[in-house]
Amino acid sequence: MIAGDINIDIKKYQYHHDTKSFLDIFIVNNFIPVVVMPNRITDRSATLIGHIYYCNPAERNSNSSITSGNFWCDITDHFPNFILLKKNTERRFEPNNLPFVRLYSPKNIKKFNEFISNVNWDNLYQCSNVG
Repeated sequence: MIAGDINIDIKKYQYHHDTKSFLDIFIVNNFIPVVVMPNRITDRSATLIGHIYYCNPAERNSNSSITSGNFWCDITDHFPNFILLKKNTERRFEPNNLPFVRLYSPKNIKKFNEFISNVNWDNLYQCSNVG
């Protein structure tokens, strides 16, 4: 778990290159941002600058549940963040509950190329109306 008042507004992810790069580093390493609502609110702005990232690779397939968010607080313009981890003691492997990670292995690249080469693209090439 990584947490802090990092002062990088991750709401700007889609249009600020440095913010995108910062968040992408966490996501590529399977750290998920668990606080996704603004946690610094003023009369003029709402930013998401308090961060909590969570990754538990040893128990990726467990039935753990995560609850996170902000506590409303009128003492300051920063809301305190929280994360609650509830571990289910029942251990089950569920193949449909694996993380979404691309594995660029030679075997997977070959399988992808074979799949694409077997697609019939004739309808796409003959299409003249994109609407």
